[in-house]
Amino acid sequence: MSSTGGNAGWFGIALSQAERFLAEAGFDRAPWLAVAFACGILTWFALPGPWQWIAAIGSSLLFALAALAIWPSGSAIADERGHLRRAMIALGIVFAAGMTVIWARSEIIGAEPIERPLIERVQGYVLDREDQPSDKRVRLTLAVRDAATGESRKIRINVPLDALAEAEAEAGEGAAAEGAVVRMRVRLMPPASPMLPGAYDFARTAWFRGLAATGSLIGDLEIVEPAARDLGIAAVQRGLSRHVRARVDGSAGTIAAAFASGDRGAIAKTDDEAMRDAGLTHLLSISGLHVSAVIAAAYLAALKLLALFPAIALRARLPVLAAGAGALAGVAYTLLTGAQVPTVRSCVAALLVLIALAMGRDALSLRMVAAAALVAMLFITGLVIEIALMPIVLYHFHRAGLYGAIANVIAIPLVTFVSMPLIALALLLDLAGLGAPVWYLVEASLDLLLAIAHFTASQPGAVKLMPQMDGLTIALFTAGGLWLALWTGRARLLGLAPAALATVMLIATPIPDVLIGREGRHVGITMVTPEGERRLLSLRDTRSSYSRDNLLELASVTAEPIPLAEWPGARCSRSFCVIGIERGGRTWTLMMARNRDRIEERRLAAACAQADIVVADRFLPRSCRPAWLKADRKLLLRSGGLALDLDEGRMTSVAEGQGQHGWWRGERD
Repeated sequence: MSSTGGNAGWFGIALSQAERFLAEAGFDRAPWLAVAFACGILTWFALPGPWQWIAAIGSSLLFALAALAIWPSGSAIADERGHLRRAMIALGIVFAAGMTVIWARSEIIGAEPIERPLIERVQGYVLDREDQPSDKRVRLTLAVRDAATGESRKIRINVPLDALAEAEAEAGEGAAAEGAVVRMRVRLMPPASPMLPGAYDFARTAWFRGLAATGSLIGDLEIVEPAARDLGIAAVQRGLSRHVRARVDGSAGTIAAAFASGDRGAIAKTDDEAMRDAGLTHLLSISGLHVSAVIAAAYLAALKLLALFPAIALRARLPVLAAGAGALAGVAYTLLTGAQVPTVRSCVAALLVLIALAMGRDALSLRMVAAAALVAMLFITGLVIEIALMPIVLYHFHRAGLYGAIANVIAIPLVTFVSMPLIALALLLDLAGLGAPVWYLVEASLDLLLAIAHFTASQPGAVKLMPQMDGLTIALFTAGGLWLALWTGRARLLGLAPAALATVMLIATPIPDVLIGREGRHVGITMVTPEGERRLLSLRDTRSSYSRDNLLELASVTAEPIPLAEWPGARCSRSFCVIGIERGGRTWTLMMARNRDRIEERRLAAACAQADIVVADRFLPRSCRPAWLKADRKLLLRSGGLALDLDEGRMTSVAEGQGQHGWWRGERD
């Protein structure tokens, strides 16, 4: 056989095996289309610019066209390769659609940020109001008109509660709600890019929310035109949240308000962190657990109440009426709590179950309910969820609770079968002024929930911190998880391979030796104490929890940072700090500016020549030439924050992951 014929034969065998594999694994299903769509979106974020985006979209469409060209519709071979042909066409088109949709959304919604910080007087229309009692402020999103260009832009302003109370004392309670016109003097900032590689990218979030600037109130708030009396969902949500907090005291009241209305703005930071570190944060996010509990309670209550009236029970199908009551309760609760995507998805799934019940189907068998009630099954389910979500949590937040499966064994039944029904009953009884005893029980149940959270989070080893994992590692975790979840048969086990490889890569991820903030003011250095404990040395003893938390999380350190000036071996003057770090078989000398005081250039040049790395939050002269890196204002404007791995002599910057996306404001070469 000729070489060409042999290759064609092997190609045909490969296609036949692929076709058989897809058919047996049940590939032709909607979940894989959702995966392809999501991959298109993620690819747009990963690729740097328009040319690459166009090339990726074109390649995916060519992939689909290739299937049409190789196996024309109606041909015998098209019927023979049906699964493979449909898979190639669908995946290619849906992948291209994902990239196109996110690109279009970016162009339509993205708002050009202001160029620099400024202070100005603005008058704007209130688009959204978010109460945050725990931070003693209210966030107002305003539509304002730019004084220079005349164009409309959207900004978000933090207003202290006392300033809001003073303004509403004159204009009326709730006057600064959606629809009001307000005037104030504000300090505005461009949305902040990540402080460090792997840190939260608020600039990207603001871009897709259409925010051109964020800031804070200076002085008094003036309500030019109060909001009309609003009975919309936002007003009802705020009113319900205030009502619940008035009935339940302390931290329990803030949790109850979150369950009843989706408003988490009053939850104290300590409680929020305890819930997070105990693996219980998902209970605060209104999702399937809460929607299912509300719908199930409404369904069962309606079914039992209607059965008490023979005239109804004998003339109507009670499951249909009860399903209708459950559906109304579920839709109302979804809208009331903000109609977030996970909540809507859970509501739709629950409505499908109600439809099955109304049609007489056995949507949930008693055997299934009994199995789900077993504590052992609850523990295993919690453990599986913790393992599945841990890579994603570590990628975004660099920390994960390790005891969540154990805490959820008690917390999930407590919330589902005690707290949520009691809150609903208390609200119902409040219509007649009889809810006080039930609110007492609500408070007791939620105090128990918070006690579980704080106890779990305070245990040694409860929280695992990890440095920023790279894109390949999280991609392997995700691919392995999707393969395990969506394939069927023995082929599913192949998903363990990428997950195992990603685990090894995660464990081997190095912790940065030096972290340099985007402005050069905040520098963190990881060092090991004589007792063997890893600590973070901080150049500046900052009061900013944002800066401190970013440095600690990305350095995988839980203890409070140590001021660099107090570390043995560091030499600090009024203007600079110098320290030597043993890494990679050599000593690296770091010199960091403590302020912007002017230094005689010759002395500065001599000091730079003796250093490997120089960091400053100002422009340094050309005569400053360290051996490896000069991270001054000029470099940081292009690179953003930096993470240095001195063992490998490698530098990672924020700019590397930004490309030409509209929200990145760093200078481009």
